[in-house]
Formats: sequence, structure tokens, C-alpha cells
Amino acid sequence: MAVSPTKRTLDALKAQGAYCDMAERFLMYGGGLKFSTIGGKRVGRRTGVRKDLFGIIDIIALFPDREGIWGIQSCGTAFSEHKKKILSNFFTQKWLEKGGLELWGWRPLKEGKRKVWRPRVHQFSLLDF
Repeated sequence: MAVSPTKRTLDALKAQGAYCDMAERFLMYGGGLKFSTIGGKRVGRRTGVRKDLFGIIDIIALFPDREGIWGIQSCGTAFSEHKKKILSNFFTQKWLEKGGLELWGWRPLKEGKRKVWRPRVHQFSLLDF
């Protein structure tokens, strides 16, 4: 089973000694309908949708060596799309005035003959605007 970028990020943050937990929610009735045929009968079910805190934060973290509260957005290889989403969000500047914000994008890299997942991390600041 594939490991999600959020799970990878949580594990990496905990390895750094951070206290962290998910801020993203799954809304079961928020998505569209998906139809399938079961026993000759057409059945629809909701697909659900994931909702980030303020539209930009998947994980909240407290680091032992940093001040304030940190918001973390985690993603796979779609790093630039997530960065644009964060920079265009109204709440980003508001959040940065009070705490820190990072984007963690996970990608597989070859080390010798094996594939190792490594994060690309961008720490946002008010200078990004």
C-alpha cells in the first residue's frame, strides 16, 4: 500500500522531535457522486473531499528548537502547484504574521539501486510576497 505524503511528513517531523498532528479533515459528504452498478442496480455514493485548515495547512507542528506554531502543507510531486496555491491564499500572510509555514513535497530519488523518498522543503516568509 502506498504511503501518503502527509504520513511521510508526520513521520519525518516526529523524527525531528516535533509535536505534530493532522489539521486536514475528510468531509464524507463534500464531494461529488460516483455511480456504479451493483446487482443490476445503479447505486450512487459520495466520494468525499479533503479540507485543509484555512485551505493551506495539513499538519500543525510545535518544534523544540523553533518559536511559535508551524503549519505544514504536504504534497507529492506537485510542488509548484501547491506553492502557487499557498501564495495566492488570503490566509497565508495572516498565518505568517503569527507563526511559520512550510511546504513539504515528497519525491522518489535513486540512491544506488534503490528508491528513497526525500522531501523538498520550502519555508515561507513575508518576503515571498
